[in-house]
Amino acid sequence: MRRTLPITAAALLLAGCATDSNRTARDFASELPADWSAPSVSTGQAPAFWWHNFQDAQLSEAIGHALAANPDVWSAAARLEAAWAQAKIAGAEQLPQIGLSGGLSASQLNMAQFGVKFPGVPDSFLSERHNLTLGAQWELDLWGRVRAGKRAAHANALGQAAEFAGARHSLAGQVAKAWMLAIEARQQARLAKFAVSTHETTVAQIRARFEQGVLSSLDMRLARINLAGAMAQVAELESIASQTIRRLEILLGQFPANKLAIPAELPQLPPAIPAGVPAQILSQRPDLVAAEERLFATGASLTQAKASLYPQISLTGSSGTSTSGLSGLLSSDSVVWNVAANL
Repeated sequence: MRRTLPITAAALLLAGCATDSNRTARDFASELPADWSAPSVSTGQAPAFWWHNFQDAQLSEAIGHALAANPDVWSAAARLEAAWAQAKIAGAEQLPQIGLSGGLSASQLNMAQFGVKFPGVPDSFLSERHNLTLGAQWELDLWGRVRAGKRAAHANALGQAAEFAGARHSLAGQVAKAWMLAIEARQQARLAKFAVSTHETTVAQIRARFEQGVLSSLDMRLARINLAGAMAQVAELESIASQTIRRLEILLGQFPANKLAIPAELPQLPPAIPAGVPAQILSQRPDLVAAEERLFATGASLTQAKASLYPQISLTGSSGTSTSGLSGLLSSDSVVWNVAANL
């Protein structure tokens, strides 16, 4: 009975110190109604190069240039690389830490400090020690601190990956939208020029009939007013087209010189999105994915912080050699070792 009590107490202590390291984020998704009748929609991940659906080689090339030259995308890529490196470091903490070290020490003893001089004895002695040590340390992750840190770092890396994908999709969307607006603005300017040509023909016809006395001067003035309005609209639409092209050039990392060559017609539109899609589609948005991963990372970090309140137990061991001469450094007679548990 006396032996059973300490073992039982230790088991209760371990159970009390254990942390909920498998805690996950709460599922906030609501169930769809039973009478849901939307067409079946694939819930797979959105394609990384969705702009290829427009089947426009110039647009795809422009988006590629924008992704390669945009500083925000570079920053997101750098943050992703750093997060994955941190995740690898956190994962390595579960493995034994191994280190190899070597050293040389020398000391000199002067006989003069004793105030005695013996015949045939040197005035000083030089002593050297050579050592080579291989050590290992491994933390017994009893409370799940290391595992929680690994999960937090991994979730943070996944969140950074989602933010990187979001930055790419956002920039590609801006370029595609500016591309469409630029084509539309130039088409509107062409239509306005065609309207000017029509008004010029109308003015010429009214002038001829006015000279014949068929129409009054009021008709002539109204026709000229309509022509002037059409010409003013051309100038306005050309200015809008120029500004749109310049904004597109800035997105592409180019100087806004209004010299970018774009097609005269809009590209082929991809298939339309169904009118009703399950809410699960929204969960694929990069910003929502990043927010969810940050939530997981926060929960894992909380678990790690709680586990850090308990003692950390590590096993350490080392083996090496220590000799007075370099030639005997690898000799089995000079091997020393130790094993210990640290709290």
